[in-house]
Amino acid sequence: MKRLLFPVLSLIMLSALFSCKSIQENIDARKNLTKCKYEFIKIEPVSVTLDGVKLKSVQFDAKFRITNTTKTDVAMDKISGTILLDNNQAGTLTHARYVKIKKGASAVEPISISIPFKSAMKALGHMPKYITFDLKVYMNLIIGKYNLGASIPVNVKIKTPVPYDTIKKMMVKQAKKSLKSGAFKKFFN
Repeated sequence: MKRLLFPVLSLIMLSALFSCKSIQENIDARKNLTKCKYEFIKIEPVSVTLDGVKLKSVQFDAKFRITNTTKTDVAMDKISGTILLDNNQAGTLTHARYVKIKKGASAVEPISISIPFKSAMKALGHMPKYITFDLKVYMNLIIGKYNLGASIPVNVKIKTPVPYDTIKKMMVKQAKKSLKSGAFKKFFN
């Protein structure tokens, strides 16, 4: 019996020691998640929708980069948040895709966003100057082979000027395309 007791007690003590180490790693990694770098590296209009000759909405493709500065692997569960035009809510954003990021590495996530400019311009009374993304990036810790499964929200706020030069070129192109297709013939007859 004594022979069996010593190995069992040794195993219990070793598992407690490693368990405490895992808990401390978890606490440290949670603190470090806020220090990871979160940024849009590209926000580019890809199409416009017109209402007559006025801008109705713009479809953007964005590239969101997360750089893992922690000492362990992390995973992004999802991104959700609010899209603001000159500090007025214009829409919401949800991107649900699980992405594992090794320590010291970066991951770039493509996100497609539609922003209804018509309603925002009506509410503001002018063309907005800035797009602001007020986001929560939900991150998970990975310790060893295990994903801890408890998402940690990290607040990220990014403000960028509205790329009107590109939008205006797309509006002209869309208007010309509509004229060629005869969509405006009813206005001239």
